[in-house]
Amino acid sequence: MTSTLERRGDVAPAERTRAEGAAHSRRGGWARRRIELLLAARQARRAWPTSLLVIALIALPMTLIAGTGTFMASRTSTTAQRIASELGGAQAWLMIVGGADPSRVQAPDDPFWHDVDRDEDGTPVNPELPPPRDPAALLPGVELLQVARISVTAKTPGGSGILDGIAGDAADPILDGRYELLDGRRPTSEEETAVSPGTLSRLDAKIGDTLTLAEPSATLKIVGIMKEATQRDADQTVFLPGSIVADDAIDPLQTLWFAPGWQPTGQELETLNRAGVVVYAKDAVAASSSADYVDASTAWAIATVCLIAGGFSAYLVILLAGAGFAVSARRQQRSLAVAASVGADRGALLRVVLLQGTVLGLIGGALGGGLGIALAYPALRIADDGAVSSFWGFHVPWWGIIGVIAFATAVGTASALAPARAATKGDVLSSLRGSHKPARVRADRPFWGTLIGAAGIGLTIAGGVGLAALNAAEPVDYANPFRTLCVIGIVAGPILFQIGAIVAGHWILTRIARAATHLGLAPRIAARDAAANPARIVPAFAAIAACVFIASFGLTATGVYNALSARNWYYQAPVGSIVVGLWAEDAEGSPVFDIAMAALEQTEPDAIGIVSLDVDMHLGGDEQGDPLQDMVYPELRGYTDCDDLVTGPCSTREMARFGGFTPAVVEPADLDAVLGVSIDAAVRAAFADGGAIVTTPYDTASGGGSYLDDGTVILNRWDREQLNAYWVTSQPHDEPSPLETSRVPAISVRVAHQLPWPVILSPAAAADIGYRTAPSQLIGSFAVPPTQQALDRLAQVAGQPWSAKGGFSYYHETGAPSPEPWLWLILGAAGVLVLGASGVALGLARVERRPDDATLTAVGASPVLRRGIAFWQAIVIVGIGSVTGTVAGVIPMWGIVMQSQGDPHWAPSMADTPWPWLALLALGLPLAIAAASWLVPPRRPGLTRRTVIA
Repeated sequence: MTSTLERRGDVAPAERTRAEGAAHSRRGGWARRRIELLLAARQARRAWPTSLLVIALIALPMTLIAGTGTFMASRTSTTAQRIASELGGAQAWLMIVGGADPSRVQAPDDPFWHDVDRDEDGTPVNPELPPPRDPAALLPGVELLQVARISVTAKTPGGSGILDGIAGDAADPILDGRYELLDGRRPTSEEETAVSPGTLSRLDAKIGDTLTLAEPSATLKIVGIMKEATQRDADQTVFLPGSIVADDAIDPLQTLWFAPGWQPTGQELETLNRAGVVVYAKDAVAASSSADYVDASTAWAIATVCLIAGGFSAYLVILLAGAGFAVSARRQQRSLAVAASVGADRGALLRVVLLQGTVLGLIGGALGGGLGIALAYPALRIADDGAVSSFWGFHVPWWGIIGVIAFATAVGTASALAPARAATKGDVLSSLRGSHKPARVRADRPFWGTLIGAAGIGLTIAGGVGLAALNAAEPVDYANPFRTLCVIGIVAGPILFQIGAIVAGHWILTRIARAATHLGLAPRIAARDAAANPARIVPAFAAIAACVFIASFGLTATGVYNALSARNWYYQAPVGSIVVGLWAEDAEGSPVFDIAMAALEQTEPDAIGIVSLDVDMHLGGDEQGDPLQDMVYPELRGYTDCDDLVTGPCSTREMARFGGFTPAVVEPADLDAVLGVSIDAAVRAAFADGGAIVTTPYDTASGGGSYLDDGTVILNRWDREQLNAYWVTSQPHDEPSPLETSRVPAISVRVAHQLPWPVILSPAAAADIGYRTAPSQLIGSFAVPPTQQALDRLAQVAGQPWSAKGGFSYYHETGAPSPEPWLWLILGAAGVLVLGASGVALGLARVERRPDDATLTAVGASPVLRRGIAFWQAIVIVGIGSVTGTVAGVIPMWGIVMQSQGDPHWAPSMADTPWPWLALLALGLPLAIAAASWLVPPRRPGLTRRTVIA
């Protein structure tokens, strides 16, 4: 037996290997990282279509964030800009805010914050004194320029209109910056004026034309176009010389005095404050304001918006870009296996894939930041309405842009994390052969997904029911901490519901694939492909569900609250009508009625209806001027007494009998114009024959009852003095009894909305019961809305002092704002997001399906079959996400409605949910995207012997 002795100084082989590895690690750490980075860059270049897709996915939201930050920063002023818009070239302005008070103080940099000492109930401690007329008396020797806001009446092409006026020294060049000259020149004499662009458009005039004013009476030549810096171009303003405005027409509280060369000392500011004057001084504002153009509150607002947008964008990008990286990682599986076979460890392979995400995230962030800055400028120009606050200057928040790039790099790295782990888990030999393990559903995913989804729905239902129980309590305790927990449950429930759908996503795909087996070849192949690639499909429909969730909530909230606004809108007439209100001391035939009728006819309505009301309410007495002693009220029937109901529509006995609306009287021929609907001939004949019309059978504003009682309306005549005594006195007393009760045959007519006349009598019915009326309103109906010129003509007549014994006013009833523009905007925005997400998913599916397409083509599959597969892939991916997101978006709104339970007239109701719009979101959107996917022809496959036998 022989052996070899180690020489002194020799090291054991294992120890030598460890030592050499440590030394190599120390020497080659950066070299290996450089190699890994080169490999990552090479792989990103080789899979350039996927890389471009990932860059676009990261760049698009970063463009939005960077553009939004630049947009908001550019609409925020610097201190110097804010001072210039207030003072122009002056040093200070003064404003009268009240009478003298020794306790008044103001903030030196914010004169709009000022106060005096007050009692516990908010009443000033010191007696209120009349305000001074002019601060010039308090500053002897100081030059002051006076600028007052007034209202002027100008002649317009259609008649006359009321415009804003600025009288005084606004044209002085020292105030340039506060008052901007846009064209022409500044007025220099008492016969000249300047107007804003909106006024020039309203007058249909140009520089050099004449402006005629009725109040104050003057004729002026337009020599320039000017506006106040803070006003929009569309605002209608006239700049007048102060000499043509009477002193009593100027309100000192609506006047500013500019000091070109004076600023107050501390003692002067205290003296002026005590006299009722506040001061905006240049040096005081500059000294106490930050030099940055974003103050703390604005910075927090911008940061909050960017964080919310960034968080949502990161969620979508990680899902969609992660799917792209998953496809790319599978396609570079052989390359990674080759690197592993020559010594690359799992950590190195993991870093290669992660660095691809880092590089692409950095490129996407830089591209998005640059595009955001570039697109912010035209967006600012488009949104610029002329007011200086809409575009102070192009301010780029460079630190924010750097943060956007860093955030994009982190998002790109995070997007590659899950694909990197999956790509480094496989066997090297299997990867070299190019074999793939089939995707298997984990046994616990269906259980946990269903459990999380059910928990989310249950949490929302529990929160809504809990809020309903709290609202039903008497009295309602709004400080109950359980209410906060219920709100949290309502918000968190839909999020858990979506998480459950994601967790169980692969199982859902397998169920769909099994159900699609009997639908045909194309849906069977498409569903099986989706089930076989959950890493690509589940993130896609999760991203789509997130976008649709927000859109579904927005559509539901918009529809519900717009319907609530419409229910509470006080309609003075049918929508589109002009209602002219008369007041007079004469009956029909007075100048008031004739002139108002002629003025309304000049607007060219399709029809005019006359509404007559109680002569006592309208004239204040009979024709001889003696006060009338009776009142007529219809009686509400079938109402719920408020003593028997905690919430909901109800009424009291007094309001039901003599606290409602006095009936109106309308000629049968005028019913269509007054009600805004076409009246049937039989109904009109019955009405003319001594009948009545109830404009709504269920009047929630009246307490949940109806004025109809077995086909009649009950009319009670009351003694006016008894009613006044009953309502005014607080002592217990008996309810008065009606002087007379009449029943009039009545017909219910459904109108588009609540009208001011729930009960309308025919002239014959009014004569039968001795109900005396006088014309009170004229209703002009229009098939085409009246023009501004027509309204100006009406305003001109209404504003003339043609009668000392009466007059009239008019109102154009446009109705509650329509929600349709907002609904289309939300649906369109959701469509863009879903189209982008589905485009990514469907594009990746087509890329990964190329070998399968080649195989199908080789065995004789037609292009129609391949188009059908693309169609059904879109149905599966977009359909699951859209339906899931739509359902999840309705749930939180249901909880909010439960929190607001009460009178349905004043509280939101799920009955107003815009179901057609939600159907478009959940079903129409997937069908539209599937149709577009079918129309895009599949790529011609490259047929080889290998693809035929694959």
